[in-house]
Amino acid sequence: MFKATLQTNQTEYTSEASSILEALNGLGLDFTQVKTKGSVKITDGEKSAEKDYTLPRLRRLMMFHPLRKGLANELEMRLK
Repeated sequence: MFKATLQTNQTEYTSEASSILEALNGLGLDFTQVKTKGSVKITDGEKSAEKDYTLPRLRRLMMFHPLRKGLANELEMRLK
């Protein structure tokens, strides 16, 4: 079970799912709600991976599904 956490706008959004991509998609955040830079953290048991984003990149990540898939692949490689 993977847990995704997005910290932005002084708020923390979390989601849990069986895959990293499903957890990222389940954050329930629209790109228009992103107002500041933030970080994405994936946790799988004791393993975790985190990546920081500037405002434009984080907005694009929330807007485009293919970018989330790329992030999911990158974070999966970091977890191993």
